[in-house]
Amino acid sequence: MIGGWVGPRRSREAAFLFGLLTLATAPCGAASVSYTDLYTLTPPAGMFNTYVGESDFGHPATGGKIAGGSINSGTSDENAVVWSPAGPVPLHPASGYSTTVAAATDGGSQVGFGNVPGHLHAALWTGSAASFVDLDPGGFYDTQAWGVGGGQQVGFGRTNPAPVTNYQYTRALLWSGTPGSVVNLHPAAYENSELRGTDGIRQVGEAEVFAATHNNGVLHAMVWSGSADSYVDLHPASGFSYSYALNVSGSQEVGYGLFGATASAPPHALLWSSTADSVVDLQPPGGSGFSNSRAYGTDGFHQVGYGANTVYGQTHALFWSGTPESYIDLGAVLPSSTFGSSFAYAVSGNTVYGSAVDKSFRNHAIVWTVPEPGSLSLLGITGAALLLRRSRK
Repeated sequence: MIGGWVGPRRSREAAFLFGLLTLATAPCGAASVSYTDLYTLTPPAGMFNTYVGESDFGHPATGGKIAGGSINSGTSDENAVVWSPAGPVPLHPASGYSTTVAAATDGGSQVGFGNVPGHLHAALWTGSAASFVDLDPGGFYDTQAWGVGGGQQVGFGRTNPAPVTNYQYTRALLWSGTPGSVVNLHPAAYENSELRGTDGIRQVGEAEVFAATHNNGVLHAMVWSGSADSYVDLHPASGFSYSYALNVSGSQEVGYGLFGATASAPPHALLWSSTADSVVDLQPPGGSGFSNSRAYGTDGFHQVGYGANTVYGQTHALFWSGTPESYIDLGAVLPSSTFGSSFAYAVSGNTVYGSAVDKSFRNHAIVWTVPEPGSLSLLGITGAALLLRRSRK
């Protein structure tokens, strides 16, 4: 009876049903997550040390593959490498380049850059040194590629030094597999621009707002749709001094913003749905132990990245489902006796790809499996329905 008195038995049933439904729709905790240590990154023959990606902007791990590099024992130069469960594959071309860096992979292709003595050239590989493609289109002092996906490669070009000032501007660049395919996405309303990620349809990165002096403008996260005039400025209206968009999938963009008034403010992981107003600050809530965070990957539904955990004194891989409260500490799943810091770079459904560093400072390829909330919901609803049916007999 709607609006009527509910007896003790019916109250207990309702309370139990509510509890099950609450459990079913709540995010699962780290204890529900499993992981697989796919392999330890070992240097190719004639090399030493291993590096995962390059700096804080690449996307070095997905689908069980990791892009990075090792040091050539003969030249002491970094050489690009891609790892898989089958082992390391050197990507460094036979001649013409002193160093090469692999910054990102989408599983099938890798991108980065190589040093042609004195200048950097954006580079593309498809899993072997012989597949190397120099993407430099000419007309730039340097070019670098930082993201790959859906048949596209993205990065930026650095202009030749300007007369008198010697200042060099950066220009967001998009390629489709060849140097001649390059598209300059730089928006005229900004001083500098760089691209970091693509899903083959849209591109993300950052652009610098004009300031009184060069290199003093703030950086704004941006999203493009294949042309210079298609850009959308994603920078939050308040709270953040700088913002960066690092990856895109479907209608979501992820990255981070510096939470505060200065360039030294702590980073917070950010999620957008293609507008500045849609921004969600994914920083795990107070009491979580995380002092900062960055988001590196999205599949359009979930987000992954990592943050500094003050409880453990380490960087831990993180998983979200669109809200700060939904975070799961993936690093906490790894045995602390074996691993230190961990990083998540890509997500596909309930599978997360990343890496971790062991106590001997060796890099490992890690895959986490996060139970889908839908499976918990079905279990909870089915159990509640059976219980109520039985109690009414």
